[in-house]
Amino acid sequence: MNDQTNTVDSPTNRPRTIDLVRKTLDRRYRAERRFQWIGLAAIICGLLFLVVMFASIIGNGYSAFYQSYVQLDVTYDPEKIDPQGNASEESLMAGNYGGLLKQKMREMYPMIKGRRDKKLLYSIVSSGAGYEIRDRVMADKSLLGQTETLWLLLDDDADMFFKGYITDIVRQRQEAKLRLAESDGLLTLSTDAPVLKTIVSDVRRHLQDAYADADRDLKRFERQLEQHSGDEEALSSSMQALRDDIARLEQELATNESSLLSIPEGMSSYLVKTDAGYLKLKAVAAGKATGEWLLKLDEDTGPAAKSWEVIVLAAAESNRRTSDKGAAIL
Repeated sequence: MNDQTNTVDSPTNRPRTIDLVRKTLDRRYRAERRFQWIGLAAIICGLLFLVVMFASIIGNGYSAFYQSYVQLDVTYDPEKIDPQGNASEESLMAGNYGGLLKQKMREMYPMIKGRRDKKLLYSIVSSGAGYEIRDRVMADKSLLGQTETLWLLLDDDADMFFKGYITDIVRQRQEAKLRLAESDGLLTLSTDAPVLKTIVSDVRRHLQDAYADADRDLKRFERQLEQHSGDEEALSSSMQALRDDIARLEQELATNESSLLSIPEGMSSYLVKTDAGYLKLKAVAAGKATGEWLLKLDEDTGPAAKSWEVIVLAAAESNRRTSDKGAAIL
């Protein structure tokens, strides 16, 4: 008969709990330090993103905290703002304060003629300016008949223009002599300034891009016509229009530097500011250009401008709320 011996581990042979804990303690400490570093990095990243967000908000929105004003010497003409002639509240409430402002604007810009141009001029000042003048008169009736210098709020579009949200504006002061000649309302400019060559290069680049776009669209329509996808009559009509555009663009690009190159309407606007006023360039070549007056300040246009600069309105006129003439007035 075999004796079976049951061996039982004694308490002294089993590993103690404290020993097991000590074996994993370093690993647990390292894991805890990693967790702390990850948490700290997450907090720092969160703070950085918060700083970037507030910087973006402040950088893009700080201009909302200030507004643009225009200075006007306003004469409180009783004939316009006190129709009953008794300075009563009822009479002052019925006053034509808008007409008062329009009269002042016409006095400031007597060279602006025509209903459309005058309407553009009047739109510079905020529509609430008349109410501001009315409130001042009603608060102090002694202003009737007096002249006061006021800072009046500009219209929203004019305010956005000055803040640079309508279009980017580049001013290029010129030192070279500018010669002007006018015939039947058409202005001819001649100068040795290199700025005209730069404008010619810009126009050619624009025409080349337009040519590439038209050529790509024409090839796309040709593929559609071959696959009989779409209205064939409409495709043929579009293709013919594109061919006409391509032919016109090829002809314009073939002109040499001495020939005038028309500035397309979809391009930036190039204005020239002289002592006599503001004009817009319509065609350019190396050393010469043609244009038209936007705002003529001096009717006596001399043969040479004493000082002048080129103003580039980056956005095309059709893509912004402020027209070229409105920009000249501003």
